[in-house]
Amino acid sequence: MSANPLAKRAIYAASRSAVILSAASIAHLGSSESSSTAYESWPARRTGLVERLFPQAATSLVVIDQKLSVSDAAGKFAAGVEMLVVVGGDSAVVGVLTKTDVLSHLTLPQIRQSAHHVPASVLMSRDVVRCRPTDRLGGVWDMMHALDLRNIPITCAELKPLGIVNARHALIAMLEEAEDEDVMLRDYIMGVGYR
Repeated sequence: MSANPLAKRAIYAASRSAVILSAASIAHLGSSESSSTAYESWPARRTGLVERLFPQAATSLVVIDQKLSVSDAAGKFAAGVEMLVVVGGDSAVVGVLTKTDVLSHLTLPQIRQSAHHVPASVLMSRDVVRCRPTDRLGGVWDMMHALDLRNIPITCAELKPLGIVNARHALIAMLEEAEDEDVMLRDYIMGVGYR
C-alpha cells in the first residue's frame, strides 16, 4: 500500500529544511532588509509568494501601540491569536509580543501588581523577523523552521504590518501547491488536455 503523496512531501520537506545559520545570516535578520532568500532549502524554490496567504494572514493580525500597558495587551489575546504586533508612533513595527512574554510577566506575584503601569514595549521582542508579501513562501517557511518561529509579521516597505504568517498555514499552502504541480505533471505525461 503506497503512502499518501502529501505525507511523502511533508517528510521530504522536513528532511530538506535543516538550515545552518551563519553569524552574518542572523545579523541580517535584525535589519530592515531581512528577507527569506537566505533560507531556500524547499525543493526547487518554485513555491508561491507570501501574498498567497491573504486574507487569512490579515485576519490573524492584531496590532497594539507600544505604550499600551501589559495588562491591556494581555486582553488582546483572543482565540487563535498567538502574537501581537507592536507599532510605534509612525505605525511601523517596533516589536512583537507573544502570549509567553505576557504570561511570564504576569505569573510573578511581585510584578503582577505593576502590569497596569508597565508598557508593552518593556516586554516585547525588538529583534523582529519579518517578511514581505513578495517573498517566496518556501523561503519564509524555511526561515521560520530554522529559527523555531510559529508566527512572523508581514510588513510593507515602510515596515507597516499587513498580516501574520503562521508556519502551519504556510506549510499547508506549500503542500497544496506541490500537489497541484504533481497533478499538472501527471496530466502532461498522460497527454490530458493536449489531444
